[in-house]
Amino acid sequence: MSLTERLTNGVVTALTAAGLPAIPDCAWEVPRQAEHGDYAANVAMTLARGAKRPPRQIAEAIVKHFPAMPEVDRLEIAGPGFLNVFLSPAWVARALRDILTAGAEYGRGTDRTGQRVRLEFVSANPTGPLVIVNARAAAIGDALARLLRARGAHVTTEFYVNDAGNQFEALARSFEARVRQAVGESVALPENGYPGEYLIDLAGEYVTEHKLATPADLEAHLARIAPAGRPIEQLGRWAVARLLEGQRRVLADYGVEFDVWLSEQRDVRDRGLADRMLDELAARGLTYEQDGALWFRSTQVGDEATDDKDRVLRRGSGEATYFGVDVAHHHYVKFADADRLINLLGPDHHGYVGRMRAAMQALGHPPAAFEVLIVQLVTLLRDGQPVRMSKRRGEFVLMEELLEEVGRDAARFTFLTRRHDSPLEFDLAVATRQSSDNPVYYVQYAHARIRSIMRQVTEQGIAVPAWDAVDLTALTEPEEQALIKRLLHYPEVVRGAARALEPHRIAFWLQELAGGFHPYYKTHRVIQDDHRVMLARLALCAAVGRVIANGLDLLGVAAAETMEMGGRGRQGRGSRTGTFLVLAGIAGVLSVTFIAGVWTGRHWPVLVGSPKSPVAAEPPVKGRLASERSRPAEPLPALTFYHDLKLPLTAPPPTPKPAKPPRLPELKREEPEVARPSRPVATPALPPAAETGPRFTVQVAAYNVKPLAEALRTTLAAAGHEARVVEADGGVRYRVQVGAYPTREAAREAAARLAAERSLPTFVTTR
Repeated sequence: MSLTERLTNGVVTALTAAGLPAIPDCAWEVPRQAEHGDYAANVAMTLARGAKRPPRQIAEAIVKHFPAMPEVDRLEIAGPGFLNVFLSPAWVARALRDILTAGAEYGRGTDRTGQRVRLEFVSANPTGPLVIVNARAAAIGDALARLLRARGAHVTTEFYVNDAGNQFEALARSFEARVRQAVGESVALPENGYPGEYLIDLAGEYVTEHKLATPADLEAHLARIAPAGRPIEQLGRWAVARLLEGQRRVLADYGVEFDVWLSEQRDVRDRGLADRMLDELAARGLTYEQDGALWFRSTQVGDEATDDKDRVLRRGSGEATYFGVDVAHHHYVKFADADRLINLLGPDHHGYVGRMRAAMQALGHPPAAFEVLIVQLVTLLRDGQPVRMSKRRGEFVLMEELLEEVGRDAARFTFLTRRHDSPLEFDLAVATRQSSDNPVYYVQYAHARIRSIMRQVTEQGIAVPAWDAVDLTALTEPEEQALIKRLLHYPEVVRGAARALEPHRIAFWLQELAGGFHPYYKTHRVIQDDHRVMLARLALCAAVGRVIANGLDLLGVAAAETMEMGGRGRQGRGSRTGTFLVLAGIAGVLSVTFIAGVWTGRHWPVLVGSPKSPVAAEPPVKGRLASERSRPAEPLPALTFYHDLKLPLTAPPPTPKPAKPPRLPELKREEPEVARPSRPVATPALPPAAETGPRFTVQVAAYNVKPLAEALRTTLAAAGHEARVVEADGGVRYRVQVGAYPTREAAREAAARLAAERSLPTFVTTR
């Protein structure tokens, strides 16, 4: 039983003891501000009407009769009747043991047990190789399957091969033209054919495999493979088989394996399922003939969410339409072993959803049993400029090329940082470079850092007992309590993501977890002399690493054991020996350079005959003012380290930190540096002029006209966000910003929550 379920049971017990109406469920949320508790619920306000009492009075009754629970430290009432729950710090520390005990099973559940789901995604036409938009659909669909299975559902993933109909005919005729060109014939591509160069390569493979050198060889070959005519269909079948083979291989490299590959021709048309479906609809009185075609009365089925006009099921030629065949596919094949169908379709299928929903209801399936998720297209950019993508013109970016450049993990995680129905900008110039701005590296780096700690423990011979024997009550620091509480949220995050069919929630939550762990690691020493604290912190690190690995597994992303910054998108596979030799060579070069610099510094004045005075006078420079000659040198630019490079791909570069003023030399001798304190040392307060308040904010949009910015600000304000419009560039740009935060980390956490809540492209900036 999850923590929120136990809290709900406590509320139900309190309501019963107070003689108030029971509730079927209690919606808990995590407050944004710590002073509002660890969990909050508005149950008192939802019961006010039925109980005929003021909400605050109901909340007081719940607090009075709430049973004693080891998880709860206290309950408070806020505002008109919000119920705020504060967890016990001692219980929070002990709860870490349950996470470690659950291990890889932590976050999984049984709330979907018994549900049979048929999940179809990608289903690209076998008329060309997979492209970048297929990569987004594959990442979302595979993550959905993993999520639903983690909550107990039986999921069957399906790739539906549209190897019949008009598109297949266009492919077959295009391939025939390429084959004829390959043997020396001068033929043009058919109208609406596929001009991509991949068909030229495929035709070359075909003529080589069948030893065709001349047009005469080709004609004889076509006569053999299709003695009754229609050799084009045989050529098309061969091309489809080869293209499908390539699609399978690329998807396997992407970590996506389908349970079922269905053929429209073999599994639906050849089995006569379309005619069987037409008879069933006719028996229900839902078809009629008009203008020689058979129509479906889709407007008479369902509600406004279904179709707005009747649809053709069979043409006047007697051939079933694609819609008619697809209805048979869903009714007789998909629903044969599933209770719930989920289709991932492109944005050009909006009109298709209503007619299919009407057909499923007409054939007796519940409305909730058929769901469609519209996956928005990827806007391809190259250095900020749009790149055209069209299979018919042959201008597209292959999914295989993307994987070669950025790697499987970076591609999958990036596609899962936005809701499926939100457009995604994918700059190919950025995607083909490994960058620390990519959030997947920041999350993976947290796991790799924890694995490095564990390796150091082993190398130093530190004995670590079983986690059951570790005293976890030593985890009393606020940062430690916050990390554990975040880990406790994980099962509810997974449950909510599976219920809403939104795997991007996992990606955002992982970024928040990594954003909390990295600062903790920098300010809290894990391996230390205090054995009790060290073991407790090792347990905390192990739990964080375990949950990161669990979450990444749901997204189909690897949990890195080590991290190598720089290079190509895929992690290097060089041996440790090679790495050692490279580092030794670099150290040698630096040593020689240092020695040469010291020697030159000591002997240069003698070599050039300059005076040996400690400070040589600067020679006058023509045209330079005296004040300029005496001005100190400009400070070197500050280095930007990895922990400062964790913004999303779409975020602007971080604002450079201001250079520190030069320190005046002190007369007294500097004392030797002592060991680093475990807590930050207090620094003198800045003068009043430097007190500027919170420095960071979250920007969500920028417009050229103020009304659009004000409209978004009003929407955000109505949702409870502190939103404002800031004029920029002399009043020609209007930026919408939310909140004010004292640290960049706090602003990043707020940005991640806001992006997950409202699907806005957020980034952190200074006020």
